[in-house]
Amino acid sequence: MPRFLRYLKTQIIIAILLLTGLFAASAFYSMQVIDRQHSDQALQQLAGRLQFHQQHLSLAAMQYDENAPRDYPAYFRDLRLYFQDLKHTRKALNDLIDAFARNDFSQVLESAPDQGMMAPSLPPPSQAVARELALTWEGFSRKLDERIGDNLEEPRLEWAAEWISAQNSSLEPAVAGLVSSLEKEVMRRAERAQALNRYLLITAVLLAVGIMFWFYLRVLRPMSTTVQGFNKVANGGFSYRVPELRDDEFGSMVSAFNRLSKRLETVHSLLTRLEQGGDLESTL
Repeated sequence: MPRFLRYLKTQIIIAILLLTGLFAASAFYSMQVIDRQHSDQALQQLAGRLQFHQQHLSLAAMQYDENAPRDYPAYFRDLRLYFQDLKHTRKALNDLIDAFARNDFSQVLESAPDQGMMAPSLPPPSQAVARELALTWEGFSRKLDERIGDNLEEPRLEWAAEWISAQNSSLEPAVAGLVSSLEKEVMRRAERAQALNRYLLITAVLLAVGIMFWFYLRVLRPMSTTVQGFNKVANGGFSYRVPELRDDEFGSMVSAFNRLSKRLETVHSLLTRLEQGGDLESTL
């Protein structure tokens, strides 16, 4: 062992640094977990928006298909209502699905993350599901454009609504699969974080208990033994010696105490001889 590690003050400093470092790591990790939970909540909110727009797309198409206009005034009314709503819903779906597929949500978040906060990021399994959803949406959207036609002044809304209602069975499971995968991965990530945080806390507590036990063995008990020796010498027991078992500061203090005790014993013995001497020659 290096000599500087034998000193008690060095050992105490190392113990304090270990304990402080472990608690600091636990606190830092807890802050990261909180940031991750905030980003995961943002992801779940975006997934909820995605599912809402997909359901709205299907429901609006079903309602339009059931109440398709039979004259031009009603058709042109629906151009201002259903067709505009359809374009808005498609854009929202396209933006959200593209964000999930690219794993970049900066353009679809309602509010920018606070400075220093962790940006939302999909877990790897959910990224694969998001890419599959993007492919499904690409095919769905391309076929829908064919049903609408090239003339956007007079689009074929009834054909589009029929296509959406008929093909929604392929889009809805893909969206639901992404939402389900994200929920499972977020829950799994939270459980892992909680387990690791518990391990860090338990380790910190065990280390603190170990340091307290070490402090008792290395500081408090030797100090108590040394105090008892001082008391015995102070009460006249000059022949008492404290066992020298350490090579640290306590060992140096005990060695100095024993030397002092030995000198006191010598002085006391000399005084006793002086008091008991009958003449000058015997005293000398």
